[in-house]
Amino acid sequence: MKKVYILIVIILIIPTCSKNKNETSLLLLGDVLTAKGVEKRVKRFGIHYPFNKVKDRIANYEIVFGNLETSISNKGEALKDKAFTFQMDPKYAAALKEIKLDVVSLANNHLLDFGEESMNDTFRFLKKNNIQYCGAGKTLKEARKPVKIFKNNTNFIFLSYCERPPISYYATSVKAGTAPLDIEMIKKDIKRYKTSENVILISLHWGIERTSIPRKDQIKTAHEIIDVGADGIIGHHPHVPQSIEIYKKKPIIYSLGNFIIGYYNSGYRNNIVTSLHYNKNKLLRLEILPIAGKNSEMEFQPYFLNRTDAEKEIIHIKSISKNFNSDIKFENGKGVIKIN
Repeated sequence: MKKVYILIVIILIIPTCSKNKNETSLLLLGDVLTAKGVEKRVKRFGIHYPFNKVKDRIANYEIVFGNLETSISNKGEALKDKAFTFQMDPKYAAALKEIKLDVVSLANNHLLDFGEESMNDTFRFLKKNNIQYCGAGKTLKEARKPVKIFKNNTNFIFLSYCERPPISYYATSVKAGTAPLDIEMIKKDIKRYKTSENVILISLHWGIERTSIPRKDQIKTAHEIIDVGADGIIGHHPHVPQSIEIYKKKPIIYSLGNFIIGYYNSGYRNNIVTSLHYNKNKLLRLEILPIAGKNSEMEFQPYFLNRTDAEKEIIHIKSISKNFNSDIKFENGKGVIKIN
């Protein structure tokens, strides 16, 4: 008897959810300091080690920004009498390519720790690896140049400035270095690039380390920057998260804290990254994603916190933001601020 085989083909029609072409997601990372302990672990475990637990999730965002707080070079000598100096060998800095970094700020107090030659090597490394940068250059004019990224019919413009010493790192018309936080200069830059259709985000390296609330003068400065036309402020330097404010429907993130940092410090805590979601140039919502930040526990390998631990961190962010017009809700393991 012949066996008859019947092949049944089932075609599943799965509805697709098409993303609005006008919507763009930006992920903002805090301090990216991959020298010291991070570099040692890259040497030991390979370039995949530092970002192995976060890279897949980061890849979901269309634009990724971070504050690169180390030079990338093997040249120069450390600045004398400076308590902390950072430099990472380009061979090991290849680990940065594991995450989708589109643009970094270089306006910080560590870029020139090993001198101008080391800074120039950093420029070369970033250009070679298609990572755009702002906030530093061979002259002040160059340091003030923005990064422009065109996504979904909208220009996203990044400008970056530093408040922290040493002031010898600041660029001038005839000297290389970083762009200083000069409020009148920032206002001029915003007016130069602002249109009714683009989004201008200002990165500021400022504040006091290991404090949760910004200084009163920072709040005043932030408001002035928004008033003149900026669409948001990305803060860093304190190495811990600070308050989040919504001012005139624009986000002011006073400090993101660390994203990754190469040394142990008992004063450091868990941190946040934030995502901004735009429909063209209109901000729809801000999301707060807590990440691990205690190197004594995670050994220089950040990861997104589970729901229970994330909720604890969002409660902390809500408490330090209670006087800053931030209606933070905890949804699906993250904090959410919806913009009306």
